[in-house]
Amino acid sequence: MEKVAYRRLEKRAPRVEGRQVVLGKLIDELEGVIAAGFGIPMTSQGLIDRERCLELIDLLRTSLPGEVVAARRIIESGDKVLADARAEAGRIRERAEKEAALILEENQLMRMAEIRSQSIIQEGEREAERIVREAENRAYQIYLRLEHALDLLKAELKETLASGPKGELLE
Repeated sequence: MEKVAYRRLEKRAPRVEGRQVVLGKLIDELEGVIAAGFGIPMTSQGLIDRERCLELIDLLRTSLPGEVVAARRIIESGDKVLADARAEAGRIRERAEKEAALILEENQLMRMAEIRSQSIIQEGEREAERIVREAENRAYQIYLRLEHALDLLKAELKETLASGPKGELLE
């Protein structure tokens, strides 16, 4: 008898299967058919619409592979999206690390250039101070020599004036 009922279901299943069937709805409907069954007093057994239950189970069997395939596709696409996102994150991180290294290198070069320029400026200032001191010393030495030369000239002039005729100078 089961084979006969199953064959009858095969004929009716395509009609029901043509609709979009959601697994949750089929399970709810199967549960409703079982709940609507009549209980046999004094036992845990009951009478249910066996044909409708078998039909719903058959629909579940035919719908399940499609749902599983769809779920697999969703999982695979999710895995692909996740893998793509991880790869992109890796590329972004790598690019950011390279840029950070370049910035750090540029900062270090700028810091070294700044330190070197300050050193050159300080060295230039020291050299300028040394040159100014030397120039002042030379100028002072020249002044002293000129003053000495003038003193000699004054003395010589006094001597010349003292030894020579006084009248000649007045003319």
